[in-house]
Amino acid sequence: MRGKAVKLGEKEFYVKEPPISILPYLQLYRRLVGTEPDGLEEAERRSKELERAVKAILETCVEGPLDGLSLREQLTLLRAVGELLSEALRPEELEIFRE
Repeated sequence: MRGKAVKLGEKEFYVKEPPISILPYLQLYRRLVGTEPDGLEEAERRSKELERAVKAILETCVEGPLDGLSLREQLTLLRAVGELLSEALRPEELEIFRE
């Protein structure tokens, strides 16, 4: 399985190519961050879903110390997961994430 090393400050991570089982979490992540919530209740619900989706993605695809990551660190690792996914799939196969 392909992957890449990522260093964030003193922390070192190894980001692995996402398995097929993580694709629904990636789709959910994209949907949750891609649109604005209609109100406070929806924002609170989305916040919980987003936290669970990000946790599932990182726990599956990243080796390293995941507790206490900053927003910037989480986004950097998610971007690395996305880069590995885009390298593994042809552009037309990535369309499933844009629907």
